[in-house]
Amino acid sequence: MPVSSGLTYDFFSSLCTGNFPSETELIESMDTAVSVLESESSLYRPAADDGTPGGLLDFTGSDVPVIVVPDLHGRYKFLLDLLSSDSSVIRFVPSGMNVLEALGEGLLKIVCLGDGIHSETDDASERWKKCYEEWEHGNFCGSAMCDEMHRNVSTMGIVVELKKAFPENFHFLKGNHENIMNEFGNGNYPFRKFSLEGEITRSFMQYMFGDAVLHLIDCFEKTLPLCAVFKNFALSHAEPVSAFTRSEIINCRKNSSVIEGLTWTPNGSALEGSVVSTFESVNPGAETSGSVWIGGHRPVRGKFSLRQNGSYVQIHNPYEMNVALCSPQNKFNPQEDIVSV
Repeated sequence: MPVSSGLTYDFFSSLCTGNFPSETELIESMDTAVSVLESESSLYRPAADDGTPGGLLDFTGSDVPVIVVPDLHGRYKFLLDLLSSDSSVIRFVPSGMNVLEALGEGLLKIVCLGDGIHSETDDASERWKKCYEEWEHGNFCGSAMCDEMHRNVSTMGIVVELKKAFPENFHFLKGNHENIMNEFGNGNYPFRKFSLEGEITRSFMQYMFGDAVLHLIDCFEKTLPLCAVFKNFALSHAEPVSAFTRSEIINCRKNSSVIEGLTWTPNGSALEGSVVSTFESVNPGAETSGSVWIGGHRPVRGKFSLRQNGSYVQIHNPYEMNVALCSPQNKFNPQEDIVSV
């Protein structure tokens, strides 16, 4: 069923220009987004035992093609370029339409693999160091801080508006950077890479927008799904660290090790066979031969990296704007099905 909202590319582009949104605007937007997540249909998002939204998106009955978007890390231009792409780039898009229009008509789905915030390219390293200097001196509105946070707020602003506009066809999975409180626990760890990114971001958002916005972002993050499964492929932010059952993923809020095990897995840490075993559980009865699990999390060179005898495909290159084109009818070929927007 078409779910066109009438929103245009210019609407989403406008979210990335000008000043930060107001506290009131963010409260209204995030409150609506949380409500959308909490009311997703059990036809594709089975409820947990306690009635809350489960951690699994089940589209095994869908034949709609899927665009898989790896880690964004503040790259709002990545999303904007994707939304404006046409059939010359994304083969799922009908002639005369762009991705946004096809998404609105229900002709495709977009699934983001998480990690919406915290820039991580080489130029970001110097910016984060300057952010730390500003933060250390109590300056939460310095030029470096505002530059970095505008990227993050703009990126997640597009994500939130897309989820609100196209709830059945646009999905964003939780990554390890979806931790606005920079908490230790609930499958989360405080984050730092170039500086104290997690704490700097929390401090800025609290200073700029207040506790109510922080709380709503935290609720949004904790209501995000962890995994999406289709007929012949599955998606999560990170490689399954061990074999998880369908029930464990659906009820992931009861077991923080499931959240950690699908968002924080370092290369080489997953148990051999975890991908195939988890796929068999989330998609019982499916043909596992030729099926793949796609994730991001750890950077790759070029378009992809293969793990677990080719059953796990990593697609996150922070220096390229690559997406994976997945069809429920065809075997995924990383050589041909990963394209740049």
